[in-house]
Amino acid sequence: MENKKIFKMSFASVYPLYIKKAEKKGRTKEEVDAIIFWLTGYNKKTFQKQIDKSNDFETFFAEAPEINPNVSKITGVICGYRVEEIEDKLMQKIRYLDKLVDEIGKRKGNGEDFKEVVSFAAGLIVVQTPTGQLVGYPNLGYVVSTAIVITVILLFRIDRMVKVKSEISKSL
Repeated sequence: MENKKIFKMSFASVYPLYIKKAEKKGRTKEEVDAIIFWLTGYNKKTFQKQIDKSNDFETFFAEAPEINPNVSKITGVICGYRVEEIEDKLMQKIRYLDKLVDEIGKRKGNGEDFKEVVSFAAGLIVVQTPTGQLVGYPNLGYVVSTAIVITVILLFRIDRMVKVKSEISKSL
């Protein structure tokens, strides 16, 4: 019964809470977006359409282009339940997202941890089939592109901070 309430909640109303949770731990909206894109297959444009339509969680996940095939490798406890043991598939997807947001929130903000997350995600994207064929390279390009954009944004923020500190020291 409680699951139905969660399923009908607007994803757009919960999304800012994911961002707030990550920002409290020194993370960014871009990092949250990267996780959502990895999990659901949305890109910036299709994701924004979901936000604009204020779709509920059920619709958000039903319309997701492709749930990452490696999502089952996400394990651990969230809200008192082991994500890998949740039987309801929609609830499991919601909890996978919760777990991923929690994980970036737990990481220290020195940049090294995020590199580990990105490396881990890349390892989940490019997989070897039982026949030995490697698949998933096109998706890896999206992850690399996202990582580059995040790096540029972080460098811009650092540059601004250095300029502000330089101005302050000059005025003293």
